[in-house]
Amino acid sequence: MVVMDTNYAAPRRPPAAEDAEESRGRRQGAVVAFVLAVLAQVYLLYLYDPGPSADVSIPHADKIVHAVLFAGPAFLAVLTRLPLHIILPLLILHAPVSELVQHRLIAGRAGEPFDVVADLVGVGLGMLAGRVLRRFRRRPTSP
Repeated sequence: MVVMDTNYAAPRRPPAAEDAEESRGRRQGAVVAFVLAVLAQVYLLYLYDPGPSADVSIPHADKIVHAVLFAGPAFLAVLTRLPLHIILPLLILHAPVSELVQHRLIAGRAGEPFDVVADLVGVGLGMLAGRVLRRFRRRPTSP
């Protein structure tokens, strides 16, 4: 007796190939998110004019914004496995440079030393959060 295969669907790729493709797509998405986070950081640090109505009733809101602006790119750099030996020094250097640029070159803006501290705290927290998330992602799931 001859058994005929009636499954005419396209052949499936092995699961390893699907996992690799999914991983590649996820990494590309994270790289795009990293670029967008850097662009948002540049916009808010150099181009955005908060104006006089920017006084917010939340204490230290400005410092929180600075920390988040630097945490985002650091977090995404860790997730995308970008070369941290290049990205980390750039983010650390960008913190004081951004304040100097704001103080010297942007009218109506002032560079503040505590903004640099908030920026550096943001870099540290972003990297820590990225490493923690990567560690949780690597753990095998139990059935």
